[in-house]
Amino acid sequence: EQPSAAVRRALLWNYLSEMIWRDREKLLLIKYEDLLDKPVMTLQHVLRALDYTGNPRKLVATIRSATSEHKLTDVDRLAITHLCGKQMARWGYN
Repeated sequence: EQPSAAVRRALLWNYLSEMIWRDREKLLLIKYEDLLDKPVMTLQHVLRALDYTGNPRKLVATIRSATSEHKLTDVDRLAITHLCGKQMARWGYN
């Protein structure tokens, strides 16, 4: 029997998260929440890493929150919590 779409998405998230975790020393990591909560500071951090000298405030206007079609459903949250708990804890989520 095929796993549900929510389970497949959770397993994919878990796999991709593991790959990123493994190479985290080589990457610049930012959290989506930081981009929404502190857009200028987060973009400044990213742009510094890219040696960009422009004004990050101009880019802030391009940041948008997730639309309802992209938000996690309760079923997705349950699957992620059960299948990805270890990875979530690594990234600082509870």
